[in-house]
Amino acid sequence: MKYDAATNSFNDNTNVKIIVPDFGGTSAIEYLVTGFLNLGPYFHDMVEYFVKRGYKRGKSIRGAPYDWRLAAGEKFAYTISYTVFTLYMHLAN
Repeated sequence: MKYDAATNSFNDNTNVKIIVPDFGGTSAIEYLVTGFLNLGPYFHDMVEYFVKRGYKRGKSIRGAPYDWRLAAGEKFAYTISYTVFTLYMHLAN
């Protein structure tokens, strides 16, 4: 990430885009590295525990992944998203 003093903001480096995939789903929190081997099980066992007891991925069990590379100023947008997400989950379940 690059800091821009003129705008007091952080921006992605050239040809780099930091994204947080599958906000609200579970795929981004179940494994640290996804793909062919699904290395680094992170919350997979916990998600499976609840799925086996009737919870549904993306409906009654969801995740709010966060990329630690996001700058402090970017946390506000994440906080708003997380707050709305939590309220939605409360109302939907």
